[in-house]
Amino acid sequence: MSIFQRDSVARPHFTARYEQRRRYMNQLEKAIIGGAEAAQSDYENMTGWWLSHGPESFLMCAIANQVTKKGGFWVFVEASPKKIREERDDGPPRGRPSKSLGQRFDIVVWTKASSDVRAIIEVKRAWSIATFVEITRRSQS
Repeated sequence: MSIFQRDSVARPHFTARYEQRRRYMNQLEKAIIGGAEAAQSDYENMTGWWLSHGPESFLMCAIANQVTKKGGFWVFVEASPKKIREERDDGPPRGRPSKSLGQRFDIVVWTKASSDVRAIIEVKRAWSIATFVEITRRSQS
């Protein structure tokens, strides 16, 4: 039983809104949500606890797995800009070397038909929207 199914018992309006929104999601978005649902279910079956008690990497790998299975994409987990550049055969970078080559992205999604990056996914656990506001503020500065 997914989180959303469990919540629907207590809040039937929640499931209706969720299903309505899901109709407008693209394949990648559905795979991301499906990965989060699978991670919650697997973690709870393994430990008896909700995923909020588990490591972020468990959620990250479950999402990457679903994106590959259901979305039809390739993924790199914990890839750096240097690794992405090497895999795309972009050659040496022009100009001054970037200081962010050591940075790592949680999940990098590739299209199978080409070497184009489709999305970069950062996985974060949060109890409130304030966490995301802070992350956005830091990334923009």
